[in-house]
Amino acid sequence: MEGLVEIESKVAPPIARCAHCEGMLPLGLGEITCLLCGAICRVTHERTITDLREERLPCPSCKTLVVAGSEERPIELICGSCRAPFRITPKVVKVEIGCPSCDRMLRLKPRPGSRTIACPACESEFSVTF
Repeated sequence: MEGLVEIESKVAPPIARCAHCEGMLPLGLGEITCLLCGAICRVTHERTITDLREERLPCPSCKTLVVAGSEERPIELICGSCRAPFRITPKVVKVEIGCPSCDRMLRLKPRPGSRTIACPACESEFSVTF
């Protein structure tokens, strides 16, 4: 189904750490492979799974609340009222990091490992590790 209207989920899986190297794991639930050491870690969070299954989002066409009914994201649904198809996409998680030079708050998508960030306000570079 191409051209589906997309709605971002309101529920995101928790940020988890690798049991072997303590590095950040890629976001998600289930068996996750650590990008830093290659270990396979099982990530589960019952409250998040329940919240994803019971998530209610308005249909983009008629605004009727539709229950997702699955912990999978993305998922394609059809509204029971107006029969309009749409897709629920995973929530994009962002964290706020303060610039050490100017204290400006930057919103970043967390990724495993270290990276160098250039502050757009003061142009100073600093390293961030997730």
